[in-house]
This record gives sequence, C-alpha cells and structure tokens, in this order.
Amino acid sequence: MNENAHDSVRKVHNGIMPESQDLKRSFEALLMEGASSLGLTMEKKTVEMLRGYGQEILFWNRSVNLVSADTIGDLAVRHFLDSLTVLPLLPRKPFALLDMGTGAGLPGIPLKMVRPDAYVVLVDSSRKKQSFLKEMIRHFSLDGIVAEQARIEDWISRGIHRNAFDVVVSRAVFPLARFLERSSSFVKETGAIIAMKGRSVREEIENAEKTVFEKNLALVRQVTLSLPFSQEERHLLVFRGAGGEKRDLEL
Repeated sequence: MNENAHDSVRKVHNGIMPESQDLKRSFEALLMEGASSLGLTMEKKTVEMLRGYGQEILFWNRSVNLVSADTIGDLAVRHFLDSLTVLPLLPRKPFALLDMGTGAGLPGIPLKMVRPDAYVVLVDSSRKKQSFLKEMIRHFSLDGIVAEQARIEDWISRGIHRNAFDVVVSRAVFPLARFLERSSSFVKETGAIIAMKGRSVREEIENAEKTVFEKNLALVRQVTLSLPFSQEERHLLVFRGAGGEKRDLEL
C-alpha cells in the first residue's frame, strides 16, 4: 500500500472522508454537473453568483468561523449542492422560508439565489455571522431576504414570527427533537418543516418520537441521497401537522 493509500485509510478511521479528485475540478463543472445529477437546472448567472458567494465565504472564513471548507470545490459540493437538495421539496408558488441556525447563510442564501421569488429570513445568534450575512445580502443585491441576530427561544417567548412561514429549514444544526420543538412555533398550519440530516438519521428519528407526538406532527416524506462527487449520505425529512390523519413513515 502506498503512502497516499495509507493516508486515506487513516482519514477514514478518523471519521474524515478522503479528498476526492473530483473536488479539484472547476467550481462551475462541479456545480453544473452536480446539480444535473440531482435533477436540478442551474442558470449561468446563478452559478456565477454562487461562485462569488463562495469566494466571500473563504475570505471571511479566515477571521469568522463560518464553514468547515478550505477550497471552492468543498463549498460547491459539501455546502452549495447540499443546500440545493431541498429545492424539489419547496412550494412551486412564492413562499416564505425561515432558515434556523443559518451560520454562513446555508441553505438560505443558495436557495434564495435559485428561487428569487422566495421571501427568506436567516436567523443566527452570532453577531459576527450576522455581519457577514448582511454584507452578502448587500453585496449581491438580494431582495426579499433579511438576516436577524436572535436566539430562537427569545422569538418563541415573545411570539415573534409565530406561524409566519411556509417552510422552516435547518441544515443539521440542531438535534431533530430540538429542531422540531422550536420550528413548530414558526411554521404555518399548512406549512412544512424540513430537517437536513446525515448518517445518524434513524437514531434521531427515534429520539424525536415524543416531540413529534407532542407537537402533533407527522413525518410525511423522507428523501435519501448521496451528494454528487463526495458520495456522502444525506437525508431530508419533511414534517407537517398531523391533523389527526395517520400516515405511514418511510424509514
């Protein structure tokens, strides 16, 4: 076994995926081909905006801990394509979306760039991240999107944005039970809660059973996929109000 192979084995044993040669391809190729493999269509203008956004993330990442990515290829696959996997689950008509614990604006900003008809609220408790988000909104002249620095618990206790959103989404920031408990305060009665999860999804679903029952929710759809190029496992969980209707869960 050569030195590179030994290095890859060590990375896997340490829980780190070895770097794929595919991730060294151009940003445009990764995003366009990756989106196509997910059944998505990307306009050239949107790809250019996402590239600029990625460059800004890498620049700000030197002083603000935004994402775990060192290259534009990492961002294209593990962050932007990952964010865009939610697209087929969104309403076809204009909608309001809350991105809880948005961090660097993921998935909210990429979704906004692809779906400019959406009204998006990005919320995070970090002041530094809010500064970054507001600068990105200004820099890319994004309309219909706002960034707010807040603790979700404060919003809930004060009734802010109560039942105001068609979609509430979070990208693996919170344990599922906690996310459902908090997000249920903000989603409309006819809306959807979308949790973006990795390999531990089955355990998280089991741990959230009590919260699902208490909040009168139902898991109405589960999408399992592999990220293009990296083949990392992803699960999208869609919850809606149960409304007394018994639904089968596809686990």
